[in-house]
Amino acid sequence: MSVGDEHSRTTAYEAAAHALPPPPAPAGAPPHNPVPRRPGRWTVIATLVAVLMTAVAAAAALFAVTDRHGTAAPAAPPPASPTPEPEHTVTPEEAKAKTCNALKESYPAVSHAIDEREKYNTRPWSDPELLRSVNQLVDAMQTLSAKLEDSLQVSTPPELRSAVLDYIAGLRAVSISERNHASNVQLNGTGLFYNQVVDAPLRICGIQG
Repeated sequence: MSVGDEHSRTTAYEAAAHALPPPPAPAGAPPHNPVPRRPGRWTVIATLVAVLMTAVAAAAALFAVTDRHGTAAPAAPPPASPTPEPEHTVTPEEAKAKTCNALKESYPAVSHAIDEREKYNTRPWSDPELLRSVNQLVDAMQTLSAKLEDSLQVSTPPELRSAVLDYIAGLRAVSISERNHASNVQLNGTGLFYNQVVDAPLRICGIQG
């Protein structure tokens, strides 16, 4: 065999040896797994940013839903109520003026109705003119008593208040007796009571009776 033939055979053996698979691992040895590559630093940062943005978007969406349904949105504070203005305190002078004005306004009608009623004292209750005068008197007295009662204030001077309350009682006593067509004895009694209580309020208010 020549040297060239021997070299060719050696090269062929080496090529065949390289083409054979590696020998199997010994029994009981752990399998050989390739080690995974460690991710780069920028990949980790990008992943964390993506997770954070997803969490923020989810929280914003949840807040929008709960706010739309009115379950999580805070209630708006109620509007401040306006401060009430202090009430005007009626002075005794103002209270007296109010009562005396009511008396000056409506007393003349009562006085005139009394004069008309006395014209028919001797007539029976069935007389039309008597009935007309009685109705006029009752209306005038009820109107005056209502106005006087409404005019009284907390600050009305005590003397005027007492006089007006007595006069209101006299007005009502006469009007009830006349309206019910009372007997002459009852009419005389209520008439005397009225005459006793009419002078005081007129005097306090400076009204000539």
